[in-house]
Amino acid sequence: MKAYKAAKGAQFTDDDAEKLGLVLEKIGFSAKPEQIIAEARPKNSPIHHLFEWDDSEAAEKYRRWQARSHTNHLQIIIKTEQGQEVTRAFHSVTITSDDGSRERAYCHMDSVAENPDLREQVIAKALAELNGWRARYAQYKRVFSEVFEAISVAQQKAPKRAKRRSKVA
Repeated sequence: MKAYKAAKGAQFTDDDAEKLGLVLEKIGFSAKPEQIIAEARPKNSPIHHLFEWDDSEAAEKYRRWQARSHTNHLQIIIKTEQGQEVTRAFHSVTITSDDGSRERAYCHMDSVAENPDLREQVIAKALAELNGWRARYAQYKRVFSEVFEAISVAQQKAPKRAKRRSKVA
C-alpha cells in the first residue's frame, strides 16, 4: 500500500497530498502543469481548492513568485587581486523589526557578511541543504564517501548556533 503526504513547507495538508497524488496518478506516468490545472479547474475537483482561481490575485501571487525567483537567481561578480568570484547577491533571511515582529526578506550578501545573525541563518540553511543532500544519497555512501566526509568537516567547522538552527530549519 502507498500513501501520499505533504512535504515540509508544503502549502497543503496530508489529506490534500493524498488527493493530489491520486489525481496525478489518474493523469498518468507523467503530468504536465496544464493537465494538472485542467483536472483542478472543475469546482467539484478534489484539488480545486489548492489553486487560486481569482485571476487578479493569482497574477499578484505570480509576480511575487517572479520577484523571488529573479532575486534567487541574481549573482554578483566580485573582482579581487586573484581574479573574480561569482556568488549569490541576495539571501532570503528572517528579519526581526524593532517591534519584535519577524518577516522574510532578501538581504545583500554584504549585509549577511556583516551581521552575525544573518550570517548564522545563511550558514544554517547551507548545513540543512547539505544534510538533505546526504539523506537523499545515503544509499550511495560508498560511492560518495569523500563528499560525506567533506560535509562532516564543514559541519564541524560551522558556528554552534548555526548548527542548532540547521537542525530546526
